[in-house]
Amino acid sequence: MLCIEKLEALAAALPFTCSFTLDNEPINHPDIAEILRTASSVKKIHHFHHGMTTGIALIHRADREAVVRAYLDFGCTELGITLHGSAEHHDEIVRRSGAHKASMDTAAFSAHRG
Repeated sequence: MLCIEKLEALAAALPFTCSFTLDNEPINHPDIAEILRTASSVKKIHHFHHGMTTGIALIHRADREAVVRAYLDFGCTELGITLHGSAEHHDEIVRRSGAHKASMDTAAFSAHRG
């Protein structure tokens, strides 16, 4: 939230609109809906999207339906999922068995939710 406050001050000083990316798996944060609400309230910032590294954080959340709904409600319509090749290669790179499957499950879940 402190980062968003600083970003709001920066955006207010700029003579043009800007966009920013919520990145590094913010879905890991238990208060992601509040983060989105705060980010979307910054007046000079008209677009934001979330960059997702693997999708593991979303697919393993019990409240993933509500999290996706919060993203959509606050204007975020893009989720990026990084795949590092084959399942074996991907799992090796992210150092987590089953990470590739979680990414694929997240892609299917996200596509189904719009």
